[in-house]
Formats: sequence, structure tokens, C-alpha cells
Amino acid sequence: MKLYLECMHPQTVNQQDSRLEKVKRFIDENPQERYIPVQLAETAELSEKYLRCLFKLHYGVTPLDYHKQTRMNYARFLLAECGHSIKH
Repeated sequence: MKLYLECMHPQTVNQQDSRLEKVKRFIDENPQERYIPVQLAETAELSEKYLRCLFKLHYGVTPLDYHKQTRMNYARFLLAECGHSIKH
């Protein structure tokens, strides 16, 4: 699918990749935040459905699943490296 899109609309694919990177970076830099799909879609300037499809195609998971993974990794880091407790 991506190869097809690149052949048909190379500038569009590059623009979408940068939008997906923007969403990914937004999540990575703020793992403690809670997001709703519309917030992430607004960050990418895409519809919720289109963002979900493109993100999954590009990264293998939906934006919200990626966010859950990122939150869990952040929590593990806080527990292991910073000495925080679960109550903290």
C-alpha cells in the first residue's frame, strides 16, 4: 500500500510520514498525558480514522496502542531508574 501511494503521490506520502512522526514525537515527549483520538488527529491534521489507519500501516500499532506502550515503558522507567513507588 505504501509503495503504491509513493508511486502515485510521493509528496503526499512524505507529508503523511512527517505528520505521523509529529504524533509519535508528541506521544513520546508526553507519555504521562492522557489523549483522546481527536487530539492526536488534530496534531497530525488528519481525520481520526485516517490517522489510525496510516499510523498502524507505518508503525504496526494504532496511535492509542502506541501511547499505551509508551506509558507502560515510562512507568517501568520511573519504577526502575528513579526509585518511584507505585503510589507515587
